[in-house]
Amino acid sequence: MSNMSYCRFENTGRDLADCEEALSEMIDNPQECEPVNRYEMEAAPRLFDSAANILSMLADVLGASITLTDADGREMELDRFDWEEAFKKVQDDIREAREGDEELED
Repeated sequence: MSNMSYCRFENTGRDLADCEEALSEMIDNPQECEPVNRYEMEAAPRLFDSAANILSMLADVLGASITLTDADGREMELDRFDWEEAFKKVQDDIREAREGDEELED
């Protein structure tokens, strides 16, 4: 369902903030989270890609660019980042944390 044009940014902003909070919880407290279902696994990278595109468009308006620096210090353009790989890593971390908790219970 799409948003009405007069409240598109307002509604989507709230939803995006909710996604941001959920992702933060997944990263900061993986042992407290459940891995997401396959639909969310498919949707999350599309959301991240859209967010990156929005940031890039706004940077272009200002004559700027946005780059990311990886762990080895290499820079890459925002649109070349592998959002799917990053989200899979978050989900793998959740599974590993949960497995570790289960081992402690035994």
